Amino acid sequence: MVERTGATKIKIHSPTWLSEFKIHCRLVDRYRVGRVFVAGDAAHVHSPTGGQGIVTGIQDAMNLAWKLGRVLRGAPENLLDTYEEERRPKAAEVLKETDRTTRLLLAPDPDYKTGRRLIVLPIMRSEFVQRKLFAKFAQLHVNYRGNTLSRHFNSLSINTVLKAGDRAPDIAFRQRDKITTLFEVASAVSCNRTRAIRRQD
Repeated sequence: MVERTGATKIKIHSPTWLSEFKIHCRLVDRYRVGRVFVAGDAAHVHSPTGGQGIVTGIQDAMNLAWKLGRVLRGAPENLLDTYEEERRPKAAEVLKETDRTTRLLLAPDPDYKTGRRLIVLPIMRSEFVQRKLFAKFAQLHVNYRGNTLSRHFNSLSINTVLKAGDRAPDIAFRQRDKITTLFEVASAVSCNRTRAIRRQD
């Protein structure tokens, strides 16, 4: 315990089971081969640093799900090719980031250990930094600008920060007699659809 963590006040004893954990960093070459698609852990594995595996997997599933739904309702099948185009580069970014973070936080090198103790950990305890890290690990910054489905037509008279392919911002607006937000409305619609599907089943 001391050798691995440097902690001298914590003692672990009488373990019933021990195993060695190895971190793998792998990404599939293709997300689609014919009628076969991969997503989540089947498409990418990496360090659990930041808990980004589940977020990346959910975004894979959501990206593929709506496209499959549209194709089943008559959209061109090549819509499904945009799944790999949009999601594989994002997974590659996560692998690169988690690999760098893992080396920084877990590397046994004495210089890394000193840097962690004196610089990295004190900075990470900052509330401001923790908010920034939460937003990054939640992948709220992900966008698909410049991809096939994202066509941005910018007027010379309108200069907007929001571009085609961006995540929709949670804007507030008035609905009947109350103020609500886009995310609240989307959540309500999703819940209503889920209930309707369950009633049909």
